[in-house]
Amino acid sequence: MPVNRVSVPEVKLPKISGLELIETKVGFGLAPVFAPDTRVYRFVSVGRILSPDAPPPFNECFRGKECWFIAHWFSFAEDDVKRLDVVSLLDPECTEAEARAEFEDQARSFGDPEDVTALLKCIEPDVRVQSYRDAKLKERDLIEARLEVLKRTTPKTVALFFEALQAPDSARREALMEEAVAAYLAENAARWTEEEVKAWQERNPFGCLWMEEFVACLRKPARALDRVNFELALNWIRRAYDQMTAEQLAEAVFDATGERLSSAAIKKRRERLGLTTDRPPGPPPTESGQ
Repeated sequence: MPVNRVSVPEVKLPKISGLELIETKVGFGLAPVFAPDTRVYRFVSVGRILSPDAPPPFNECFRGKECWFIAHWFSFAEDDVKRLDVVSLLDPECTEAEARAEFEDQARSFGDPEDVTALLKCIEPDVRVQSYRDAKLKERDLIEARLEVLKRTTPKTVALFFEALQAPDSARREALMEEAVAAYLAENAARWTEEEVKAWQERNPFGCLWMEEFVACLRKPARALDRVNFELALNWIRRAYDQMTAEQLAEAVFDATGERLSSAAIKKRRERLGLTTDRPPGPPPTESGQ
């Protein structure tokens, strides 16, 4: 039985009210924030598929056998294109009755917001929003370092976002966030399809200057984040890089990125990012503390 997909000529996106800096176990970045009244529509379907046609790594699991699968979809409007969220590939020995029973169970759970939240926590990395206003000094330094890293690919977005964080009043902050959202769309031009750009414009219109910026960014070769700087900003506190000697830090960064830099070069990198340490100078203490 094929999956019932609803196809319409345009993609719908919700109103974006701002951006936020998020971190997970494997990275950090700026992410759009949906307006508070955003509604998400969720759907569940059941069907048969040959395992080689399934998304990896499921396509190699059952050696080409036909399997039942259950797919979870979501959209931001009832008549919108459904976006695939989760796929459950059932054992090839599973009967149609067992597949339909599992489908009905998942359909009930997917309709319950609390169950959906619990499910997403199982399949997605923990996401933490980094709050600049509520952060202590060390956390603020880390946030500023991460924004400095992100400037390499989205300099105008980062500048507007940081200015918004420091805005003296809510009206100014909202105005700057609106500009930051436009910059986010423009500087990530290569990531969007034509349908997504049209959908952005419908709910999140931006002016002529940002349209020009969008075209300019689309024509430029995409820039990648610096792997060493990213690693330093991601794990400065998490992996206790701030407590390592210069030589230990150079080795740790090499192990994580595969890029060999001298301890002096690593020191310059972290100083440019504003990453500080309260570790006393000298070699690490011995086991006896002497």
